[in-house]
Amino acid sequence: MHDTGPLEPGAFVRIFHHGRRFTAISLLAATLSSCGTFTNPGAPKQSFDIDKDIQELETVFSRSGSIAEYYAEFEKSAKTDEQRKKGRDRFITGRLVLINIHYIEFIKQFAVSKAQLDSAIDIATIGVDLAITLVGAASTKAILGVVSAGMTSSKVSIDKNFFQQKTAGCR
Repeated sequence: MHDTGPLEPGAFVRIFHHGRRFTAISLLAATLSSCGTFTNPGAPKQSFDIDKDIQELETVFSRSGSIAEYYAEFEKSAKTDEQRKKGRDRFITGRLVLINIHYIEFIKQFAVSKAQLDSAIDIATIGVDLAITLVGAASTKAILGVVSAGMTSSKVSIDKNFFQQKTAGCR
């Protein structure tokens, strides 16, 4: 059986007192390790400048406010069906590239968010787990163990339900 009595007086003060050095080291390690993860963790370096490409594509395709206006412009300037087809293909290809680049930006935000979430929960869990070894009372250890298990379970649930099983629907 484990002790279910009240918390030992000053238990949390001792936890935080002993954990100050660990906290400082953990924050330093998290700061240094996350420097490389803020770009796009797990992905290769991009071979192009997303912002520049978006700006150029939007400049080229902003001449018209709609697809109909863009096609009407080519109807006036194109002399043959082949020229109209090339204009149409150019427009469609440009729009597809623009959509793909915006999608890359969309995906990057989740990769960064997941990396940040994973790092924060891992560091917090390690801190709580180390605090468990520093306290003497069984009831305090039990409470900290439940907190640690709760953080780990929450992380697993978020990974499963938010990051792994969610996809954007096509319309």
